[in-house]
Amino acid sequence: MPRQKAPGLVEETLPFIPSQHKKNIHNYKTYIPNPTDVPPTNHAPQTKRSFNRKTSIVIIILLALLILFFNYYPDYDNVTRIPKSYQLCRDNYDSFDYNIESSSPSFFASKSNELTTTQDVKIVNDGNSLDQTLNLNLNSSLSKVTYPHKTRAIINQIDKRLGEYQVQEFFYKNDSITFYNSPITSVSYIENTWPIMVEISFTTSKKSLDRSAIEACNFRIIFDKKGFFKDFDGYIERKCERAWEYSFYLVSQVERNTDSGLKFFQGKNIFATISNKLLNRELRDVVVHDGTPFPSLIPTLYVIYYDYFKMKRQSRDITRIPNNYQLLRDEWNAYNYIIQSTSLISSNEINSTIQNLPSIRANIKAIEYPSGKYYVQEFFYESYIKDYSFITTSSVIQYKWPAIVEIYFTSSGNLLDPYSLEVCNFKFAFFKEGYDKDIEGQVERRCPRAFESSFYLVSNVEGNSDLGFKFYNNGNEFATISPKSPYKEKRDIVVEDEPPFPSLIPTLYAIYYDYFKMKRQARDITRIPNNYQLLRDKLHINNYVIQSDPFISPYNTPDDPSTITRAMINAIKYPSGKYSVREYFYETSVKDYSHTLITANSIIQDQWPAIVEINFTSLGKALDPYALEVCNFRLSFFKEDYNEDFKGHIERRCPKALESDFYLVSKVEGNSDEGFKFFKDGSEFATVLSKEQYREKRDIVVNDNSPFVSLIPGLYTIYYDYLKRKSHAQDITRIPKKYQLRWNSLYWNDYNYVIESTVYAISVIDELKTTNNNNNSTQNYISTLNDDENPLTIRAILNAVQYTSGFYEVQEFFYKLGSQDYFDTLITTKASIQSLLPGIVEISFFTSDKVLDPYALGACEYKLIYFENFEGQIERRCKRAFEDDFYMVSQVSGSTYWGLQFSLGEDKSKLSAWTSAVDYWPSLRRRDIMVYDDTLFPSIIPALYSVYYDYVAKNR
Repeated sequence: MPRQKAPGLVEETLPFIPSQHKKNIHNYKTYIPNPTDVPPTNHAPQTKRSFNRKTSIVIIILLALLILFFNYYPDYDNVTRIPKSYQLCRDNYDSFDYNIESSSPSFFASKSNELTTTQDVKIVNDGNSLDQTLNLNLNSSLSKVTYPHKTRAIINQIDKRLGEYQVQEFFYKNDSITFYNSPITSVSYIENTWPIMVEISFTTSKKSLDRSAIEACNFRIIFDKKGFFKDFDGYIERKCERAWEYSFYLVSQVERNTDSGLKFFQGKNIFATISNKLLNRELRDVVVHDGTPFPSLIPTLYVIYYDYFKMKRQSRDITRIPNNYQLLRDEWNAYNYIIQSTSLISSNEINSTIQNLPSIRANIKAIEYPSGKYYVQEFFYESYIKDYSFITTSSVIQYKWPAIVEIYFTSSGNLLDPYSLEVCNFKFAFFKEGYDKDIEGQVERRCPRAFESSFYLVSNVEGNSDLGFKFYNNGNEFATISPKSPYKEKRDIVVEDEPPFPSLIPTLYAIYYDYFKMKRQARDITRIPNNYQLLRDKLHINNYVIQSDPFISPYNTPDDPSTITRAMINAIKYPSGKYSVREYFYETSVKDYSHTLITANSIIQDQWPAIVEINFTSLGKALDPYALEVCNFRLSFFKEDYNEDFKGHIERRCPKALESDFYLVSKVEGNSDEGFKFFKDGSEFATVLSKEQYREKRDIVVNDNSPFVSLIPGLYTIYYDYLKRKSHAQDITRIPKKYQLRWNSLYWNDYNYVIESTVYAISVIDELKTTNNNNNSTQNYISTLNDDENPLTIRAILNAVQYTSGFYEVQEFFYKLGSQDYFDTLITTKASIQSLLPGIVEISFFTSDKVLDPYALGACEYKLIYFENFEGQIERRCKRAFEDDFYMVSQVSGSTYWGLQFSLGEDKSKLSAWTSAVDYWPSLRRRDIMVYDDTLFPSIIPALYSVYYDYVAKNR
């Protein structure tokens, strides 16, 4: 057989393995020496019974010489020759493979240097007492040897046979670097039982070896555990059938672990030691003492299998999330998440420097969101590149409360170790103790293979997704999650070395916490943010728009000035008092919404105080009984006097939280012009700022501790305006505060009057109130209605239905905002004279029985009284506000020619309304009328008073 070239010498560097051996690593045949290499053995025939004495002596001598020849002749080439002292390290090319290297001379050379090395080790490990503390940092001892490293063996996994290894040894000729064979000397495999058993056999076990040679025996490595956080307990057993050992028996115990070092012993005898591993290629020193009951290869195989089980690689699809990593949202799908960690780039890879670069370790994908199901697809890095991926974990939510999430590992049925955390089931429990509390949680575990028949608590969890989480139990902290950053909600996760759960568990907890906090367990649940703007729709004045700042996403920046529409609040058959909220949902890009849904409906009830019921379409879908979206809300509007703003309450009832009745959760103060404040017991929950002129835009801010959803302040503002404008009755008077009154024509028999003003718009009317805001003077008045910028339109006609009887009706014209074309005309008011001296006129509104607010001025009856001196007064009676008799609400002085003053108080110091002097020519007796906000009668009253002033003066 031709000799092969030996591997190149390596001076304390990576071993070189010939490519022909790397490629054909599984196809070696046992080398049989040539007949010329081994002398033939001549056995005497057993059938011959008679020998002479001389012949017998010769035969005995020859047999003795033959025995001595086999004792001193080199072993067959496939007998393991691993030296007593060597180094074990991972292979450079495949992290699953291992190399055995030695600095000592070859097996056949002088053993003086090897003995020196062994003596060095014995000095370190002086004594055999089992109780002594061994110094297993042996790398310094072997590093003293100046011999070049030789690759003694390669230990590699057998293809498609998980947990099975073969040992390919390199045999050297004397001290020469030339090796002449590299057979497979040993094979190992795992028995699928617990405790874990590894069977080891040598290819020479059936050869013509000494029956007591340890290479002729079979060995068994046993791994056992006494708990979840314990090191493996190890045992070495042996069976040598040729030496009449027919069953395995214990020959050595093993203690400690592969990180800090191992000790092989039995009683007080120490057989072998393995040093702690170094970072570079996990280098370890192995020293086997003389007289050891196992070959020198056994400690190496023990290390390999210990790491095999410790690294949880007995199943390729087992989770390998590291203890330190980052969790962030996927930039392409906001429902999915990414786990990334740093990867070490060695000094031989990039410019002789060491770098830490982030690498994706797993994708956590939502399945049919918002089903509450996720699966974890992990990426496995065996060398420096991503080699393959597996779905390692799945989770599902149970639809009950407290919210339960169950987590399963796909490899749970493949693992041998019953104390491996991945063979356990885990459960998250989310619960609350109140509406303003954070969701609290705990982690439970059940390991059926470790005889845990039911779930039990292993960790409590405190914190929230904004401030971070802490996992702990009985004073021990297991893991922490940092506060999330705005960019992709990135969080740092640190898991301690001995947690009662795998490193993936804190990530899944954080994801489900956000799942509940974001209230996305139902697709149609409201998601109005805490900060938004409410404004009227451009096209429909009775509809509203909610808009907010955009999300921070890959498509924009925090400084992006654009806004996005979050919801449309549409009036249904206005003025029925019904609204529906249609929200826009943005899943991946803030530029385009994915879908729209009606999330809430509201309706006002025909009673006083005015009650608005609000219901959410997802009422029965949210799991959390303390989620505000599973509650009913009620807005209550009431007044305590005519001149006061509406006051309001917000009430809540949450049936799933066993609240059977509505109860007060917030009071409301303010008005729609100046803004609102939502508060209770000194705590402020939300504010609505004063409205701007443009589309009545308002900024709304809702605090995190609010007892209502973010939509409630917006709806309260809408209904406040609804009641203030008194548009819940379609035929109610809408005469503005400032207008002009004139004759209809100059015909002598035309007794009708016309009211004119600008097109109905609250903002325009407010702008026209530019004079006499102190309510105490009409001097130097210049009409602001007679200009080209604000064209006048007819607002009402005062029709003399029966002039001789003194009967008038007010026919009003109704306009849409910004339009000069009216869309409807209605009779809103009727007036009739009862006597001329004194002049008494009774006025009533057609809607007096329809208005909800008993303090609404259009729900009252009025009397105009003219005395002999033409001084007068206005009286009022509001039966629904428990006013049984008429009483004076204003005194009137002056005349229609010079102007009338409507004053409050006995000293007439405060004006509530006034009319200007009549412009006789060339206009049709035109006059301006101003009514102030705190006036105790509707805006039509001064016009009717002027009309009947002329009627009484003419007919008295």
